[in-house]
Amino acid sequence: MQIYSDILMDDIHLLDSESKRLLGPSSFTDEKTVRELNKIGTGIFFGGFDDAMFTASTTYDRSLEISSDGRINYQNAITSYPLFSFPEKGFVKEKSRNPNYPSFIAPYIHEYNHFIGFALQNHPLVVAEGILSNIINGDDFPAKLVNKRGNLKLKFKKTTRERRDFAEDMLALLGTMGIFDEAIALRLEDTVLSRLGYDTSKDAVMNEMKKNPAGRLFFSYPIHELARKIKNCHRITFNYQVGNNFIQDFAKIDVVKENIEKLLL
Repeated sequence: MQIYSDILMDDIHLLDSESKRLLGPSSFTDEKTVRELNKIGTGIFFGGFDDAMFTASTTYDRSLEISSDGRINYQNAITSYPLFSFPEKGFVKEKSRNPNYPSFIAPYIHEYNHFIGFALQNHPLVVAEGILSNIINGDDFPAKLVNKRGNLKLKFKKTTRERRDFAEDMLALLGTMGIFDEAIALRLEDTVLSRLGYDTSKDAVMNEMKKNPAGRLFFSYPIHELARKIKNCHRITFNYQVGNNFIQDFAKIDVVKENIEKLLL
């Protein structure tokens, strides 16, 4: 924890307390079980059954609606439960990503970094992603989300131009939030692995993220500013009003974070 303490400084105490409060044996399961749990709530899945992953099973009143301008119509609280999955093949895939990495621990580092964002943020990005994913995958959404090797595309049903625009805005918003969430995890991973003595300069995933206009922000921040930037992700400013409306309204919702044991009772 010393490396994380150096990175997060005073916020290491918040991370420590939230880890103890939110994580238990049931928080670590297989992805199929995670998918079953998310039938109770909602979550987001871009990977396959072979991938190590962190997600949050999120429950809320189904009256939640997002208007065409990105405004969220919702007055009640949202409850979210963090979950991890570490299938054996995920460690093999990590080794193929960079043979120099410690495959026995690197997946844990990366997914725990996603949890750090969840723990430090009052309005976690992964929860917003789950809500957007649920809207996009809903029966009344004007398009079907197609995942082609990690590239998300919309296959439109017969609909109006306004509904097409709404669908495209929702996907763009989901994509940007996903990039921020992944950039946070990769920046932390870069710092942790570097301090452990591993060379990350040839990591294709990290280097690709550094080229992305949204992703490279987190690689540009000085390390002592990183915790503050992670915590304040709900203050993201987008270059389109739909995104700004959504994130502003999401920041007004009460997000309650709980141990998955409470969902299973």
